[in-house]
Amino acid sequence: MVAGTLAVTGVHDQTEGECRDINFDPTLVPSGIELSDDPVLAARAGIYSHSYNARLREIGFGKATETTGQKDSN
Repeated sequence: MVAGTLAVTGVHDQTEGECRDINFDPTLVPSGIELSDDPVLAARAGIYSHSYNARLREIGFGKATETTGQKDSN
């Protein structure tokens, strides 16, 4: 069974990409979609949240130069 096809038609640098400030939480699903009982989902949600918060701190402290396209603040 094929659910769909993914076609990559282009790539963007982190500084220009639209997904830099998004938390990819696998448990945030649209209305009408239910999660399975797979415990890995909860574990992934937690670590993705931790990763997202770490990225925000790096940006806030001027440490994410590759992500923001700005020079290091130190």
